[in-house]
Amino acid sequence: MRTRRTSHSAPKLPVTILSGFLGSGKTTLLKHILETKTHTMRTAVIVNDMAELNIDASLVKSGSLVQTEEKLVEMQNGCICCTLREDLLIEVKKLALSGQFDYMVVESTGIGEPQQVAETFELSVPDTDGGMATLSDVSYIDTMVTVVDSSNFHSNLSSIKNLSEQEGREVAGGERNVADLLLDQIEFANVILLNKTDLVAEDIRSQLHSFLQALNPGARVLSCVESKVELSNIINTRSFDMDVARQSAGWLQSLTQGHTPETEEYGISSFIYRARAPFHPKRLWDFFNEFWTLQQVVPSEQDDDDDESGVEIQTVAVSDVQSPKKQSCMHAKFGQILRSKGFIWLHGRNDLHGELSLSGSILRISPGAPWFAAIPQDLWDGVDPEEVKKDMEGEFGDRRQEIVFIGISMNKEQISKALDSCLIGESENVNTEDPFMSWPLLEIAEVSVDEESSDEEGFLHEAISVGKRKKIVHHT
Repeated sequence: MRTRRTSHSAPKLPVTILSGFLGSGKTTLLKHILETKTHTMRTAVIVNDMAELNIDASLVKSGSLVQTEEKLVEMQNGCICCTLREDLLIEVKKLALSGQFDYMVVESTGIGEPQQVAETFELSVPDTDGGMATLSDVSYIDTMVTVVDSSNFHSNLSSIKNLSEQEGREVAGGERNVADLLLDQIEFANVILLNKTDLVAEDIRSQLHSFLQALNPGARVLSCVESKVELSNIINTRSFDMDVARQSAGWLQSLTQGHTPETEEYGISSFIYRARAPFHPKRLWDFFNEFWTLQQVVPSEQDDDDDESGVEIQTVAVSDVQSPKKQSCMHAKFGQILRSKGFIWLHGRNDLHGELSLSGSILRISPGAPWFAAIPQDLWDGVDPEEVKKDMEGEFGDRRQEIVFIGISMNKEQISKALDSCLIGESENVNTEDPFMSWPLLEIAEVSVDEESSDEEGFLHEAISVGKRKKIVHHT
């Protein structure tokens, strides 16, 4: 006879989160978990779907899969990772404290970002004592699974559509690119299921497997058909670590740890482009526009109440006919560049670095944080000054180009040569237009803190203000 779990003595409830793009096979995987009765765990399942009718939940119910040992919770008409985070908090806590279940599975929506779902477990919820507690007090993320559709991977990655266009209707977070979301889901997982491998040739499957491993070197990549895998690979693995997941992307490991594979299995490779001169804005603009759909994202100048996203997105218009032609030209000259991330230094913009993110056909540029050389050392909060100084060089300090490229059969020399041609020479006289959108100004000012915002009234504080963001550091 099963004993009831109590909130005082029970172990934390382990949770597997299922993620994956629309049509990848998440619901099929969920059915597989519930149908497989070789395990004796009592499983709570939270299902979510963006559709007006929760078809995924209906499928599970119509299959008579919800038996006395399982409990199904429907998250109605919303997205777990954005509009329903509060509801998710409430449901997870309630199920965890009920003492009726040994395990929980959360199926995220197909257009959800798994990192936001995972961070829900770090948010505070009201406690029975009137205080606040986090979900991590009663549960923990055991495994983060992302399901990838082998047959549609390249078409989704090369899409220039945003999520609203892809869905044919307005959806929460619909301004996000399809390719960006797909890679976000892959790069945050610690188990990746390469599904529908029966629909692609063996060499394509092997290449996809290798590419997924390059995108997320620390993840376990498993091939499957109809989402059928041994449950021991996705249930009770005790393998997820939030801190590791935040650093798991292959491009990030390349920048921070120097992770660059020596061998190029199935043509998959990565490299880092570095330079210590600024880019010529017009030449870089022309280069980007020749081969990719260029998108710029900057903080919105509107008030937060009038602009929910807080950003302004500007995309250079490219038709569905032009985009494949650009990609074909890029492949012919450089090979397949499938992923790129890093930061850039634009001439005339010495305060902030630019953040570059390339996902398939779309190349996105946005303003990033200040260069360390642009702010006083006493404001280098949260970093080791000696480590920062290692990046300093000459009069321009840490300003530089540092971009990771991941792709198939890439021509490193040609890519580097093309970027080198966009750099400004030492004796070059620059007098040209800058076609990029304006970035926020960096302001460093001394401000006094009022009584409501600090117990140390009257102290002078030094503030860095970039757009709407402000960082205040005590000035003694």
